[in-house]
Formats: sequence, C-alpha cells, structure tokens
Amino acid sequence: DVFYGHAHALQGVTRARVLTVSHSGSVARTLTVLAGEHPIDVICSESLPGGEGLALARDLQRAGVSAEVVADALITTYLSSATAVVVGADALAAQWWTNKAGTSGLAAAAWFAGVPVYVITSRDKAASSLLTPQKHAPRCARSHPEPRRPMPSGGACARRQGRGSYSCSQGRGHN
Repeated sequence: DVFYGHAHALQGVTRARVLTVSHSGSVARTLTVLAGEHPIDVICSESLPGGEGLALARDLQRAGVSAEVVADALITTYLSSATAVVVGADALAAQWWTNKAGTSGLAAAAWFAGVPVYVITSRDKAASSLLTPQKHAPRCARSHPEPRRPMPSGGACARRQGRGSYSCSQGRGHN
C-alpha cells in the first residue's frame, strides 16, 4: 500500500500540499515515506464526530511530517493550493471505493478543481477482481468518437471532459 506514483505526481513541485480525510494506516505510512523523500505539508480534515483526522495528524507529526487539522467544512477551501488529495478506502473495486463520510465530496471538489485524487488501501480491502491479473483492461461500455485511454483504476476511460480528464462509463472522472 505504498504510493508508487509519487515521484511523477510531485515532479516540479518544491513543497507539496496534500489534503486528506479520516485516518488510514495505509495513508499514514505512505505520507510518512513521501515526506522522507520530498517536503510535504498535510492538511487533515478533523473527521468528526470520531475525530479520526486529529489522530492521523498526531501520528504524522510524531513521525516528523508537517500536518495540521482543519474543520471538516473548510477542507475544500484548501484545494486551490493543493498538490493532491490522498485518501484511504474501506473497500475498493474497479469502478468505486468507499471511505468516511465527506471523502467523496472532497474527491468530487478536487476533480472539478483539477487536483489529482489518490486512493490508497491495503490489499485486503481490494476486490479480488483487482488482484487477479487481466489480459486486457475492461473497456467502457459506451461508444465514443474520441480514442479511449487507460484510467488509473485499470479500466478504460472514454469521453474527454476537460483539463485532461476523462469520464468512464459510470460517469466518474479520471485524470
């Protein structure tokens, strides 16, 4: 559950600003590794009522990572200066993932702002179909005039949207 694409994602960035929601061991480990290789600031939403974001910020600070907590309602206001959104997942499949309330809202706002969203989780939370090697990636069921391009989840994207993003057959955007 280490963020393998981090070098490319942070290319040309002097100091990265990463937004996140809730607490995830996978996210904490990934951000700690990332901070050891590249200067980053992590902005955690407090994730009430459980306060999981507070716990994540404390864990990151103990590991020497710059982390601060903001109110849940304010997390999207940091998108204009964000390098990426990195979140965990309670479950992951080819076309969807789920996490704490508020995560999908942040991901949607990030997509509209052109900020990449990375979902990081352990293998035990991934659908078995994602762990089985496939000869060919699944394709979008709709017919589109523009060429298809592989999407990060291993499926195929179809219609070009804007800012280099694509929409899959389920209407979800991908960079």
